[in-house]
Order: sequence, then C-alpha cells, then structure tokens
Amino acid sequence: MGSDNVQNILGYNSNDNKYDSSSVVANADGSVIERQQYMQDLLNSNMAPVYGADNYLAVPITFSALTTGSVATHELFTVTGTVRVKILAVCSTNLAGSGTIELGVESDTDAFIATTTGTDLDAGELWYDATPTTVTDAYTTVVLDKVVVGEDIGYEIKTDTLTGGVVTFHLWYTPLDSTGAVVASDGLSALV
Repeated sequence: MGSDNVQNILGYNSNDNKYDSSSVVANADGSVIERQQYMQDLLNSNMAPVYGADNYLAVPITFSALTTGSVATHELFTVTGTVRVKILAVCSTNLAGSGTIELGVESDTDAFIATTTGTDLDAGELWYDATPTTVTDAYTTVVLDKVVVGEDIGYEIKTDTLTGGVVTFHLWYTPLDSTGAVVASDGLSALV
C-alpha cells in the first residue's frame, strides 16, 4: 500500500499516522484534505492570536541610548504585500530615560499608538495607547488590529533617548494577497 491511501491520509486513532500532510496547500475548491487545510487557515486567521503559531513573530526590544533607544525611527517588522496584523506590546522592564515613543508604519509613525512618555510604561503593563496604566483589558482594546500594505512597522523615539527598559512586540499576521508576508527586524534598522 502506498503512503497516500485513504486510511493513511485520514489517519488511525493512534499517534503513528503515516501520511505527511505538511506540504498540503490550502484550496477551497481542492481535495478534501486541501479544503480542510483551507478551513483551518481561515480559523487560524480569525481566532485570537496563538503564541507559537506559524504566523507569529516576536521582537523583544531592550532600549539603549546609543542604539534601540536613540532618537530615530526603528524597524520592528518588514512587511511585503497586503497583510492583516494583530500587535500586542508588553512591557517587562520599566522604561527609563526622558524620551517619548510611538508605534506605527513608515508613513505614519503613530498609526498604532500615539506619542507616549517612555517612563509611563512600567513592567507588566500593556502598551496600546498614549497613557499606559493597565495590566489587563479587553482583547479588542489591547490587541491592535490593522491592515498594512507594504509599509514596515516600527517605533519612533522622539524628543530624547530611552536609556533602559524592555518591551516585547508580539505580531500575528494574515496574508491578504499573494505577496503578503511579515518578517521580524531588530529595532536597529531605520524605519524608511
């Protein structure tokens, strides 16, 4: 029997299924297994973000006056094509320094979060607006959900430097066209 017979594809009630479905491409009009992959992809893109999912990226930024905390724009994610992004920013170490920070895209550096005084962002807080104070809030409030077309996502340090602190930027994306994709950057490249 070949490895692609019906029983191998559908699987046994065991941990030892023989069919490798990792190369199955989602197709709404395709075979049963392609349609199942299509439905799973739809579920994944519309459900709450899941840590470790294929479409998940995380960039932790440790702010330093000479690099990631300098007065400049800093790239977090490189975007190609059209994508839907969901971003969750979580502070794990109090921000230090007299700088301000905002989160956005190349053409609008505060498209996600308006200018925020850095020292207002403390460990354990969720950063989703200009006045961070909360450690819990509604999903639809704290997870920033936007469509982005070919513009990289990053932050801008304004007015003065940030000299310490850590924020992790979690991002989940769904491609909305054939070139839609996102890759992580490190906060060292300029957001152009």
